[in-house]
Amino acid sequence: MMAKQDSHSPGSGFTAGERARRVGRLTGTVFSGTVLVIGNLATLFCTVVAWLMMPSGPGDSNHIEGAWFTAFAGMILALITALVTLVAVKTGWLGKWWFIAPMVLFVVTTARWVYIDAVYPEPRDRYGSGQVAMKTSYLE
Repeated sequence: MMAKQDSHSPGSGFTAGERARRVGRLTGTVFSGTVLVIGNLATLFCTVVAWLMMPSGPGDSNHIEGAWFTAFAGMILALITALVTLVAVKTGWLGKWWFIAPMVLFVVTTARWVYIDAVYPEPRDRYGSGQVAMKTSYLE
């Protein structure tokens, strides 16, 4: 005589295809969640570094360029993370609320990038060559 299968046992009531879909969805959720957490942490790092770099004045080119570059890198990372989030949401692995972190980080990092560009414009004769430096500010 066959033993009756308990209704609470794992896999009860699911066909092999349904079980495979559930495992695939769980795997996709865990993988994409892990990738997005790492991406958001990297973006957060760039954002915090960009905001913590305080140039001592217009002549402090090391801090100005460092803040500008980390803000720019943070914006690029936020966009990449948003695209990965879009894929994960469209496949149904993650919820729409995962878009909050990359969007907030993008706005905060862009604010720092624009602030650096507006407050610390590039000097006219930056390298002492007598030539006018190429314009990099889009706000002037």
